[in-house]
Amino acid sequence: MRCPATPEQRSAANGSRLRGLAQQSLIVVLQRFSDQDHPWQTRVLRACAPILRIPRSTPSVTLVTRHEDVLHILEHPESFVAPFGPRLPGDFIAGVDGPKHERYVREMRAVIRDGDPDRIRDLTTPMAEDAIRRARAAGTMDVGAELVQPIYQRIIADYLGLSGLDAARLWQWTEDIFENIFLNFANWPAIQRRADVANAQFQEQVSALIATAKQRPGDERFPADSVLRRMIERQSLAPSEALSDAEMATGLIGLAIGWLWHGARTALIVVDSLLSHPRWLALARAAATAPEDDDQLRRVLWEVLRFRPVQQFIPRICEVQTAFDDRSGRPRTIRRGELVLAGTQSAMHDARAIPSPETFDSTRADTQYLIFGWGSHACPGEPITRLQLPAMLRPLLEIENLTRADTAAGRLTWHGPRAIGLSVAVPR
Repeated sequence: MRCPATPEQRSAANGSRLRGLAQQSLIVVLQRFSDQDHPWQTRVLRACAPILRIPRSTPSVTLVTRHEDVLHILEHPESFVAPFGPRLPGDFIAGVDGPKHERYVREMRAVIRDGDPDRIRDLTTPMAEDAIRRARAAGTMDVGAELVQPIYQRIIADYLGLSGLDAARLWQWTEDIFENIFLNFANWPAIQRRADVANAQFQEQVSALIATAKQRPGDERFPADSVLRRMIERQSLAPSEALSDAEMATGLIGLAIGWLWHGARTALIVVDSLLSHPRWLALARAAATAPEDDDQLRRVLWEVLRFRPVQQFIPRICEVQTAFDDRSGRPRTIRRGELVLAGTQSAMHDARAIPSPETFDSTRADTQYLIFGWGSHACPGEPITRLQLPAMLRPLLEIENLTRADTAAGRLTWHGPRAIGLSVAVPR
């Protein structure tokens, strides 16, 4: 029999809940702020304080905003390490370096193959076209709930092999885990606990799917060319290098998080930005209706993301004290142990490296983009996104006179720090 809580215990519990709510609210505010385009602020930083240490921050934080400095940080993972490891749901490619990172890269390349981007595009295209046909009949569409989310859920099931997972729980697990990995740099316990619960449940479900797939080689729920099946096959073909069952589960969860957070957020941000900029939208429609030119639309979408990327900064922890030249003759030193925010959006608008950075120009070279990061930890999903994102959005952007819905839902809507919906009016 449990003893009733004392007033002091109840007060401490209430205080903990209030701190958790305050921490969650602060993360939401920061995430929403970082979702906006801040060209003049970053321009001032590049000119006046390109290496800016935020005073009295915990942990100590330094913002880096110039193109050359951002690339230096991202190209030297031995000096500026990814800080995600302790909060990842196990070892994964985003949180390890050295030989372990090289092994993960080799194994992921073995199971994510050259033809997969085309396959995913071909899976995405008819689903997107069907969604737009239904939207034309209805006269409206929630781009998140009716286009983006069903497509990514299908990819998770058919391509990754994670079938049968409850959709609502899948999205919530993804949000809780992502928030702790990528946004909880102050290590707030309430967010950590929520992520621990989500990770335990997600790992349990995925581990059960792996066990079932091994026991039932012919089970149609796990296609022979799914990533899960390929991982299992690797255990027979290359047992010394292949991922263990636990590593497989972590890898599949990491891939799912990439699609369900970054992928979904990217698609909604692009549509929201296009609807806010009529000239951009006209360029996107012209590209979407151009025959036999898949890359033209991709270039317009990349340029949208240069102005409004999925994330403005890539975090790193300084392992080797490094001095940078701030062009005033005074070196600026980033000290060991500091959290460094490498400003990729700012770098993509640095006139020293990017021609006419404030001009929307869809003919730019790919080297002018840091949308997927840079260096050895650049996002491995870029080849797939290059084909899947245009395939998903093309039928929507082909619509003439596409506008926001004339309701509150016509603005980008959020669930905590996650973008979830945006309604548009679709002419019949």
